[in-house]
Amino acid sequence: MINSDPPGRHSNDASFSAGYTTYAISLLFVINMVNYMDRMVLSVLLPSIKADLGLSDSQLGWLTGMAFALFYGTAGIPIARLADVWIRKHVIAISMVGWSAMTMLSGATSNFATILLARIGVGLGEAGCIPPGHSVISDLTPQEKRAGALAVFTAGSTVGMIVGLSLGGWLSEQVGWRWTFVIFGAPGVLLAIMVMLTMREPPRGQFDGGPSQTNLTTREVVFGLFSRPSYLHLIVGYGLITFVTFGFAQWLPTYYMRTFGLSMTAIGMLTGFGLGAGMTIGTLVGGAIANRLMPKDMRWGLWIGMIGLVVSVLLFSILVNAYDYRIAFAAHFLQASIIGMANGPIFATLQAVARPGERATASAIAAFAASLIGLGGGPLVVGYLSDFFAGAGAENPLRNALAVAGVLPLWPIIHLVFASRTLKADIAKVASDSYR
Repeated sequence: MINSDPPGRHSNDASFSAGYTTYAISLLFVINMVNYMDRMVLSVLLPSIKADLGLSDSQLGWLTGMAFALFYGTAGIPIARLADVWIRKHVIAISMVGWSAMTMLSGATSNFATILLARIGVGLGEAGCIPPGHSVISDLTPQEKRAGALAVFTAGSTVGMIVGLSLGGWLSEQVGWRWTFVIFGAPGVLLAIMVMLTMREPPRGQFDGGPSQTNLTTREVVFGLFSRPSYLHLIVGYGLITFVTFGFAQWLPTYYMRTFGLSMTAIGMLTGFGLGAGMTIGTLVGGAIANRLMPKDMRWGLWIGMIGLVVSVLLFSILVNAYDYRIAFAAHFLQASIIGMANGPIFATLQAVARPGERATASAIAAFAASLIGLGGGPLVVGYLSDFFAGAGAENPLRNALAVAGVLPLWPIIHLVFASRTLKADIAKVASDSYR
């Protein structure tokens, strides 16, 4: 039986104007920017927090990794299921208020346990950002333009990295790490009000041939997604990509300080622009390229990612072996640009192998995998490796830890290859099963 979205959940119009669509995607871009600002500012504050609270590198790894990621990933699936059947702007607004409040409370913590709880709260709140955002954008844009629109949304995260790292580094020297958290958390509450007042709910599946199924059970959605081999390989591959990306991103500020003795303001600028600007450029360019190539063959979304991963291994090697911070910065900027090109195409591919009524859940499961493997595992493993090499007497244990992590981009290539083999068949299956 087909159930379209219940009356009152979206406009009666079949579609929205081009002006509103641009506004909605722009607003989602800003929301994702704030999302990553609040997520990434912690990494540039780690040296100050470590000194103030007396924490070890392993404990810092828990704060930047598993404490956030485990709850972010676990909460993401039920929140996404809610977004697949309820009003998505409400999910986004409530989540924003939650993570913004917990970001501000991070500044009031006094020991490892309290800051750990605050980071858990940030993770729970931010779980309601990306999956509903992906779902809304997929219902605002036709498939041939979806990779570009999703790339714009994803670019919000990379701009957020720039602001979080660069502004966070500067603020930490001006007002201290505690007030930096407070300042970063405040804008999210205002944005949540804007979402409630100005965002409208688009009809689900309006560009996919008709009204979508919204009466699917969670079991039907999960089993349906995992019955498509390309989806399974995509989420594992994406998780492994984030393992390296966030393992480096969360530890690079500390690496620059220990290796090159730079100030926090300089470190914030280097890491913010190296990662954020590089990935923003790559994400937007990759989305534009994918908009031209993926309508001809959807596998281009995966091939773009494979090329970026191969090049990344070389650039990571240059980064961790550089003895001049300018060379390290250049390598990091180029690596972020190359790997960023895969963001829009991979997210568009994920949405292509999901039915309209399960798209937020599809993104949430991918986020769960990325959280445990990438957000949680990356910083945590690098932290433990750093402690291991320190115990072994290494001159620069964090450099050694990052060098080990830098070869891992070769692993997800295997999963993208397998995903490409069944992608066309899985997309055809989705198209035939979307409406019964």
